[in-house]
Amino acid sequence: MTLYSPSFAVAPTERWPGWYDVRCRITVTPRSGPVRTVVGAYLDSHTPAGPVQLGCGIEHSLSELGLPPDLAGHVLDAVAVAVDQQLAQGPRAVVDVPGGCRVEVLLLPWAA
Repeated sequence: MTLYSPSFAVAPTERWPGWYDVRCRITVTPRSGPVRTVVGAYLDSHTPAGPVQLGCGIEHSLSELGLPPDLAGHVLDAVAVAVDQQLAQGPRAVVDVPGGCRVEVLLLPWAA
């Protein structure tokens, strides 16, 4: 259950039947090295009002962030679950990833 309406960040039309794109900013802050940020439709929703999920967009965002695509699957799964849980509470999620980085996901207003 979502405690707020993420509809401001959800595309007004389906990308595919039952799938809506959700716009966000993803920032990765490593222990050392540059902070990296991308903005795009990396999240999904099954309805225009949520809830919001981080699914296959995690791999797409890794690529655009310039991060290694071969991060351990269990780490990616744990990040996705934590993001989903936090985005059910509000429009921002922050996850400290084992191995030394912080991931912040912030919902942004949909812009066509």
